[in-house]
Amino acid sequence: MSFSKPPVRSKSVRHNTISDVSRYVKIDITGDITDETAKNVCHALEVAKAVKQPIVVVRIHSTGGSVPAGKLIQNHLAEYKKMHNGNTVVTYVSVQAFSMAAIIFLCGDRRVMASSAKLMLHRVSVQEASGGSKDVHMIQSINDYRVDLNTELFKFIVETSKSALTLETLEERTPGIDWYINSAEAIKYNLATEVSDTQPRLLATVACDVRTYNNSH
Repeated sequence: MSFSKPPVRSKSVRHNTISDVSRYVKIDITGDITDETAKNVCHALEVAKAVKQPIVVVRIHSTGGSVPAGKLIQNHLAEYKKMHNGNTVVTYVSVQAFSMAAIIFLCGDRRVMASSAKLMLHRVSVQEASGGSKDVHMIQSINDYRVDLNTELFKFIVETSKSALTLETLEERTPGIDWYINSAEAIKYNLATEVSDTQPRLLATVACDVRTYNNSH
């Protein structure tokens, strides 16, 4: 795609969570997924709405973290996709997306992995489900519905794969252990839609406009 004018560079927003560059809104999720991560991602999606930019590229490099925070991100991405009738969210993993980070990766309309990248799926632990809370009563309550939470997440995974990955297979591969999935397996089970080691090419393919945003807005 060609432009009559060169792209305009814009300032990164607070926490360096998003860097809204030309033609799409970019969201980076790195490190542990926390309440702060969810807050920043939700802000990033508000930025995308403010600049009327439907294309969002979510780059993920995370071993997971808080399930409540991850589910909040999942829900906001789902709402954003619904608002734009899909085909707007691209998720990209260059190295790893484990646990809730893998769930966020699966929120993409296009789900792109580097050839050496890995996903990891497992059953939610009490610690993950509680967001790291040390409150005994809360942990007991969380444990009571942990099975339902796993069922909900597993159903989402199966639906995303369009049943290329069955619930039975998912349960067999995660009997209390972590299931590490390489890019070839991810394609086989339709967890990833494509493999690419050239990120700039990936981003260029979703280029649609030139817009800028900064903290002064």
